[in-house]
Amino acid sequence: MENGKYHLHNAAYIPWPTTIEIVLFKALELDCQWFILQDNEKTVGYINRSTLYKKVKDIGFKQALTLSLEDLLMKPILNNREFSSSEKVILKSEIKKIESVIDWNISEQISNHIASDKWVLKELETIFCNFLDNILISDGYGNITFATAKDDQQYLGKNVFDLERQKEFYPSVTAKVLNTGKREKGLQYTKSGAVFEIESVPIKDLNGNIVRVISITKGSSEVTELKEKLNEVKNLLTSYQKEMISMQQEHSEKKPFIYASKEMDNLNDLIKSVASYDATVLILGETGVGKEVVANRVHSLSDRYDKPFIAVNCGAIPENLMESELFGYEDGAFSGARKGGKIGVFELANNGTVFLDEIGEMPLHLQVKLLRVLQEKKVKRIGGLQEKSIDMRIIAATNQDLTKKVKEKTFREDLYYRLNVVPITIPPLEKEKKM
Repeated sequence: MENGKYHLHNAAYIPWPTTIEIVLFKALELDCQWFILQDNEKTVGYINRSTLYKKVKDIGFKQALTLSLEDLLMKPILNNREFSSSEKVILKSEIKKIESVIDWNISEQISNHIASDKWVLKELETIFCNFLDNILISDGYGNITFATAKDDQQYLGKNVFDLERQKEFYPSVTAKVLNTGKREKGLQYTKSGAVFEIESVPIKDLNGNIVRVISITKGSSEVTELKEKLNEVKNLLTSYQKEMISMQQEHSEKKPFIYASKEMDNLNDLIKSVASYDATVLILGETGVGKEVVANRVHSLSDRYDKPFIAVNCGAIPENLMESELFGYEDGAFSGARKGGKIGVFELANNGTVFLDEIGEMPLHLQVKLLRVLQEKKVKRIGGLQEKSIDMRIIAATNQDLTKKVKEKTFREDLYYRLNVVPITIPPLEKEKKM
């Protein structure tokens, strides 16, 4: 090791004044037997590594931080004598400047130092574990090399970028540090739903490259409390949604099915026969003829009468919002998404009926997803990873000629046949008046 004009072997040069903390961490950082405290041209003294570690081992790391340096300092050994092979000596020139420090039994000492290092690291680990929830260390590529928490032992050898993609924990603060090269702090979520406050620090080499990232984890009681309150609000919102559906259903059921024509009498008979079969229904008719009333009549006469009836006007919902309304979304699925996610219409109507009015206005990309719902009886929220099985009846309605839209390639033919299992055509109001 070279420091200015001094050539020191198996020794470290520490400028004076210094502190016991600096000396202790220098001992952890460097594999040296001697630490030389130098005040410009004057040598203040020497600290022997073995003496230092023995003191730390005797009184503990925290207590060692209160030691005075004077308790550990040694005076220089002169070079005008012979030395045995077990001694460590400091050689000085004629003008009393340090020439070198020699350790005659270096291999044995290195072995002892390694053992001592392990003990001190274990002591540090114990201190950290007592004051902090968890320490996680990764290399410069994001591979996890060390973890104190038992739950994190499963991640040893795995990469933080992969774990973030798999949502084992996200967003990864360690990954953020590797991207920015700076100290970072933030909240991190786990698959189990736990939330932790993470602070990650990069360790860099002499060239400025990150070689380690040390992450300290603290359980955030405030975040946990906020999360519990958020779940309460979410459950309350879901309860309100269901109550609104129930009120909507009750309001729809109170609408009388009034008619005064033979054709409408035949229609009512058809509704009664269709209601008992759990088939998809397509209601056709002009605007204002009461397609929703007929849909609700089918629902109220079916075995699903006591379950939700939800009406959705596909022509009244903006195209970019329709998918989230029907399928719902997970927390963080897109910018502006509601915290905690949202339940879609299909999930809310489970075991009940969904009425899709103006089905001809549905975009083609959503027609594909609706077709899958009809075929597989499963839905997946936006941003979700798993599909959820549902049991519901779909009644669609339109005032357009869907066969024409099929020929124009603006409506899927396979979806048309899936919806048109039982067609119900409502006569125009003018025709009813004449009759």
